[in-house]
Amino acid sequence: MANTAPPQIAFEPVRVRALRRIVSGGVVRHKLTTLVAPIGYGKTTVMGMVLAELRRSGRHAAWVTLGPRADTLDATVQSLLAQLQPEAPRAHPTEALLDGRTAPDHGIDALIRALNAHPVPVALFLDNIDHCTDPRLPRLIDRLCFDTPASIQIFASSTQDIAYNRSRAELEGVVLPLTAADLRFDAAEAGELFGVELARALGATGLDAVMARTEGWPAALRMIRVILERSGDTGATLAAISGSHQMLADLLNREILSRFAPHQRARLIELSLLHSFSEPLIHAIWPESRDDGLFETLLGGSVLLVALDPANTSFRFHTLLRDFLAAEALAHIPESLRAAIRTRAGHWHEQQGHWREAIEYAFAAGDAVWANRLLTDHAEEAVRDNGQTPQFLDWADALEQAGITLAAETEYWRIWALAFRRHYDAAKRRLTRLQARVEGEGAGDHRLLRPIHLLQASIESLTDNGSAAHREASAWLKDSRPDDDPFELCAAHCILTGTLTAESRFTEAREAIQSARLAASEASSPYVDGWVATYGNLIPVAEGNYTDAYAMLIGAITRLRGELADSAGICGALALVAARCAVEMNLEEEARGLLVAGLPHLRTHGFLDVAACGLAAAVALWDGTAASPYEPRALQAIADSYPPRLSRMLGGFVVRRLIELERIDEAAIAAARIGIVVTTETTGREAAPPSPRGTNPALALAEADLVLAMCQPAVAAGLIEAGLARTRRQRRSADLVDWLLLKAQLAGDDHNPELAKGCLIEAIRIATHRRILRPFIARRRPLAPTLRDLCEEPATFSVAAERAFFAELIETMALDGPEGTPARLLEPQLFERLTPRELDMLRLVAVGMSNERIAARLGISITTVKWHLQNVFGKMDVRNRSAAVATARLLGLVG
Repeated sequence: MANTAPPQIAFEPVRVRALRRIVSGGVVRHKLTTLVAPIGYGKTTVMGMVLAELRRSGRHAAWVTLGPRADTLDATVQSLLAQLQPEAPRAHPTEALLDGRTAPDHGIDALIRALNAHPVPVALFLDNIDHCTDPRLPRLIDRLCFDTPASIQIFASSTQDIAYNRSRAELEGVVLPLTAADLRFDAAEAGELFGVELARALGATGLDAVMARTEGWPAALRMIRVILERSGDTGATLAAISGSHQMLADLLNREILSRFAPHQRARLIELSLLHSFSEPLIHAIWPESRDDGLFETLLGGSVLLVALDPANTSFRFHTLLRDFLAAEALAHIPESLRAAIRTRAGHWHEQQGHWREAIEYAFAAGDAVWANRLLTDHAEEAVRDNGQTPQFLDWADALEQAGITLAAETEYWRIWALAFRRHYDAAKRRLTRLQARVEGEGAGDHRLLRPIHLLQASIESLTDNGSAAHREASAWLKDSRPDDDPFELCAAHCILTGTLTAESRFTEAREAIQSARLAASEASSPYVDGWVATYGNLIPVAEGNYTDAYAMLIGAITRLRGELADSAGICGALALVAARCAVEMNLEEEARGLLVAGLPHLRTHGFLDVAACGLAAAVALWDGTAASPYEPRALQAIADSYPPRLSRMLGGFVVRRLIELERIDEAAIAAARIGIVVTTETTGREAAPPSPRGTNPALALAEADLVLAMCQPAVAAGLIEAGLARTRRQRRSADLVDWLLLKAQLAGDDHNPELAKGCLIEAIRIATHRRILRPFIARRRPLAPTLRDLCEEPATFSVAAERAFFAELIETMALDGPEGTPARLLEPQLFERLTPRELDMLRLVAVGMSNERIAARLGISITTVKWHLQNVFGKMDVRNRSAAVATARLLGLVG
């Protein structure tokens, strides 16, 4: 486990040059300081001195030292969080799974959120970070460096290069990278280390010889100081010293360890088998050590030990000494004795409640039965801690390899751990076997069946198996009980909402999300509220009711940013859905801002339908260049981390965008990659058979669009009619607008202007209140003739809002119709004259004021504001604020 205690420096440290570069007068000069050098360069000592100086100036700090066994990002993040938020609640495992993020990502979000909300400046110290092998470590460093305010400073030490976005950090001037060259002692620092008397005895020549042989390596200098202080002849001793690492091993063996009695030396070698030790542990393993003075002798040689807690009760060997002693143990201690020592250590830790350490020693001792018992007792805790998931999987695999059958509940938590790590295929296979096993065993294990069903529903949902997810969630809810966890109830209803929405069963989906909201009200979690809002707004988005969804999404994002942080994964998920709405309503700048907030989460949130919204918005904003942040190859790398349906949907989005950019050949190539093959050889007027891609709206529209672009009207007609019929049944308004515009384009190409106008008029009537603008703008060129024809017939639209929407289209698309076309379309009196008070309201709405701010500005109640606005909407024949502002701008009522 990661140690949260800063080093206790027993000797007087030297104020090296590097320290002065890092901090001066309690002021840290860089946001990120990295200390990268081999062992023995005093990295921990320097960071400890920085910590001490910052604390003297009143700074708050959190420290984590990683040891050889504490190599998980989870443990590091949780240790930091525990110091920043000692009372912070743990995430429910179902929440983390349905959140779609891996456990580390959930912890990283929480850590960034805690730092952004921290009331005072904070310094984070990550010591021995090279022990962390998690591939997400660079993400943690980047998030700490770039997603927190300047008041947060990070210090990281490592023996290997630290992976992070160094180019950006250097460009922004926020990093101080220190290496061995910066940490190496110069002659003055070595003289200060040796002290006045020893430096005088060495003289300038002797000190130069020490520097030449050690090359300023601090660990060697400290050891040489000990040797020289014990030597009767400084000159002769110095002459015998060489600068190789082997020399230091010899020094350890010959000079430092020689002061221990033979039995103490043997005990030191045995101690190297322990990860860490304390006086009670030593006495428990070797009762006779109470009288041999070993512990006191160890404490007297500060160069040998590193304290692991402020009280100086727990220690580990210095790395150099530990490695040397470990090699001696392997060579000279029989395997049976090594196992016995580790067994005693494990039993002591078990008695102290240190179950993680006990499990490690059980494995080290080769006692799989004991390790299995410990793991069975602590499986839930290990997984739910979010810091032990990878280690738990390693333990479970090791037991399986040893021929041990895990207990059913342990296997259940193993499946949770696999799901946390996004190993969905392995999780599903094991879940199937576990269910069969539990159903075939005695009634005692049948209590697991209910949790198994919800876990199975969750995994099926995340792996895009909608029918199975629906079946499992329904079965779970059918057997609901009064003591069900509110979050689990909410999760089950959200799963149903997603599957019902995908099947266009919108009424049932709304019933399911209402049940989820009721459960969420009992869960009292902003994350739960956020995911309910995400699932709930996918319903109007699927229907094409973008104005309704957009208003609710922006409201939810605003609320959650107040409770969590911009960087929270749920805020990113909501932003991606909102970006889809913004693009379709032609709010491109707003869409870009939302994508900036949402795209960084796409690789981790694991929610396919939300990802599809984000990718659709991104492709719509792609300008066709390779330099664009929305270039399809970059988006494909994201889609590849999801089930295959997302890649096919992305392909469909790209095909349609390439057609809009009039790059038909490239569109055909992109289509072929997702199984849509269209040739120019098909002729004749017969309708095409129903397409197997019809069940996927993105692919069906892409296929019809491409067929039409490649001049196959008969085939296109069959696809369009099938698409129209299907979409009308599904009540998906935005898709219906797309199909109607395709039919209008086909009719125009076929010299049937009346049919083209009829399709266009129906599309405009559907699109008006929903603000579906983009499909019209995307088809500007093929629809331009029909749109110009309609400009000559302003009486076509009898409803004021439809005329205003049509006028907005003409102005937005900059069509060269008759002079003054937009205004002429609006010449008839569209609504009753607004009162001065209503005009004031409308202008305040146009500048983005909320009802509360309008009330305060005008000195009236919020109820009165709402009453006035309802009158405005009624007179203008619009349903919401966005439509009212758009119409008012066209009429010149607002700027």
